[in-house]
Amino acid sequence: MIDPLRKLEIKQYAEAVIFAFELKKQIRSFCFKGKNEVRFFAQCIDNIIAKLDYMASLIEEERQNREEVERIFKSIILHF
Repeated sequence: MIDPLRKLEIKQYAEAVIFAFELKKQIRSFCFKGKNEVRFFAQCIDNIIAKLDYMASLIEEERQNREEVERIFKSIILHF
């Protein structure tokens, strides 16, 4: 069992690893204490990537919705 505070540290490190990879920055090393922590870290990475993919799909959907609304607005002819 991993201590809750240690879990938080591992989650924060996982986030830092993702952002460092995306921004091509260096990051400090982190010492894991056993296989359970390494598994938890991998789980955190997977969760972050899944959330990023989900957010990207939401952003793309919103972008498409806005384009559709703009297309509809442009097609409306106002008569005065």
